[in-house]
Amino acid sequence: MMKVAIPVFVLVCVSVAVAIRANNQIEASETASAELAEEERRASFRPEAPGPNAAVLRKGDDNHFWADTNINGTRVRFMVDTGASMVALTRDDARRIGVDLDELDYQYEVRTAGGGTRGAFVLLDEIRVGNVEVEDVEALVLESDLQQSLLGMSFMGKLHSYEVRSSSMIIRE
Repeated sequence: MMKVAIPVFVLVCVSVAVAIRANNQIEASETASAELAEEERRASFRPEAPGPNAAVLRKGDDNHFWADTNINGTRVRFMVDTGASMVALTRDDARRIGVDLDELDYQYEVRTAGGGTRGAFVLLDEIRVGNVEVEDVEALVLESDLQQSLLGMSFMGKLHSYEVRSSSMIIRE
């Protein structure tokens, strides 16, 4: 009886070891599958390749979305502000893109988060953000300088769409 019991015991031990190892592999495989599925789900929300007429704007450490634009061959950095009805330029940015500040007529009263000021109307031929190009954009150059130029709704409203996904904003022409 002892001769039969030892091989059976060894067989049971080997079977248990194989079963435990197989179970661990199944759990590891399920974990890897779950991680892969989560990664694929996240990837579907990543706007790395938004399309030929789209651009991705990133959220800065200050929780604002920022756009590096090109106006008249000059790089201008804007803070996106959908609460601003128009694009608002600092005097410095306006000068850099070729606006003659001496010719401006600050005839429009403007309310900003920082209070009231006056603005001068300018029409920008185009604003380019990555692959997105918007033409004939109305803007105001503010008399009392902003800290930052604002990309307002006179630009955003001409887009086909814009959407926010976590720390990215996708704009589409």
